[in-house]
Amino acid sequence: GNRRTTVHVDVEALTSAGASASVGADRTIERASEPGDVSGGFEVLVADDGTSVSADWADVGDTGGSAITGYRVEYRVDNGGWAALTTAGSSSLSSAPLPTAVAAGSRVTLRVKAVNQFGESGSWAESQRSEPVPTPAPDPGGGGG
Repeated sequence: GNRRTTVHVDVEALTSAGASASVGADRTIERASEPGDVSGGFEVLVADDGTSVSADWADVGDTGGSAITGYRVEYRVDNGGWAALTTAGSSSLSSAPLPTAVAAGSRVTLRVKAVNQFGESGSWAESQRSEPVPTPAPDPGGGGG
């Protein structure tokens, strides 16, 4: 193939520059890549006061050949825009604080990407929408805030 032609012209320059050594390294790097997609459809639980959210999703199946360093999590309220929430160290969130408390009756959706040293999943994995945040019971004492 065309390798024969290239060798005839360039082999001296390649070896003196040490470039032939890096060709093997490049091939190795190609095998490891950003992770595959997380499975969506997982459940989201919002705290009754709307201030935090919990969820568990399956570890990503395709790690891209490199350890998963975390999971990037975004959230949205009802049909609003997506906003960054946190980067989870594992495939779960336990009472992760929301930047702004979610109003009663609103639902929260999360989306997740796995992250490794080469990048992140190509697509977001979206959760189910949470149950609506409950309406707080009226405070018998009245009281201001």
